[in-house]
Amino acid sequence: MREARKFAERTSFRSDDKPRKKFFLVYEGEKTEQIYFDSLNQLRDDVGISPLIELIPLVRDYSERGWSNPQKIVGRIRENIMAHQMRSVTYETVMNGIMEYMIDQGILVKHSLAKQVMWKELLEALPEGKTISDLVPEANVESVCGQIMKNVSYKNDIEGMMTELSGVIMDKAYLYMKDYDAICFIVDRDRGSFSKEQYMKVAKLCEENAYRLYISNPCFEFWLLMHFEGIEGLDKDKVLENCEVSNKFNYVSNELRIKDNGYSKNHYNAHKLIVDGLDIAIRNEKYFCEDLYGLEHDIGSNIGLLIEKLRKND
Repeated sequence: MREARKFAERTSFRSDDKPRKKFFLVYEGEKTEQIYFDSLNQLRDDVGISPLIELIPLVRDYSERGWSNPQKIVGRIRENIMAHQMRSVTYETVMNGIMEYMIDQGILVKHSLAKQVMWKELLEALPEGKTISDLVPEANVESVCGQIMKNVSYKNDIEGMMTELSGVIMDKAYLYMKDYDAICFIVDRDRGSFSKEQYMKVAKLCEENAYRLYISNPCFEFWLLMHFEGIEGLDKDKVLENCEVSNKFNYVSNELRIKDNGYSKNHYNAHKLIVDGLDIAIRNEKYFCEDLYGLEHDIGSNIGLLIEKLRKND
């Protein structure tokens, strides 16, 4: 995973050059949560987020797209942090960097089959005896890129590409300061794919590494639904079961659609939702469970607690 922006430069806010505290946001889903928190960041002055805080979404690399297992995602973040502290990256990070660079530069056409073929070639071009999880020291990134690229079908200006690419790969690593920044996981309590055993493992792993875990039970859309008045009267059993009511909607998303006409997971007016309802959502959250371990089995969310921390720079 990497920062959403191109170069991971920490910005300063005050005259003494003290860096702003980073809140890294890691979403289990890739669209609904992103829309919401992008809007929240754009509205930060209106909703009272501390100017001493920087919200940084972490986006998934090519090989991580489609991941939904929270334990796997938390583990990958931990691995990336440890590698960065050693001033190294994995071969997988190098390969992901090559993929993203070629896509961004228009070298690799954004066609799923073409990307799959290129990824297969990169895997086959790994140096003998190396796996994608082996580490590459920062000083060797450029030569490793060149070694890999010489064994794939793309042959145009490899030397020039490698000089630029190695710097991009290292710059895209997120600059995390332990005991200062916060890594926040935004996760659904999906009983269909997230067992109680996995839930407890993720909670423990986050606690051991001082990561922050924000859960919505049964799903993030329940937090969105909290932005409207009158939800304390919802049938809690139906919310918890969250059964499908049509081909496109389950119980919670359908209730959200009723409140917010035109809502869909990949397209909704998050700006209006936040401006009109953020304080309502924080208040509504108190009617339900906010405790991390209670959210394993009770409906609710603790995202409102995250918003409060963003306001207080906590």
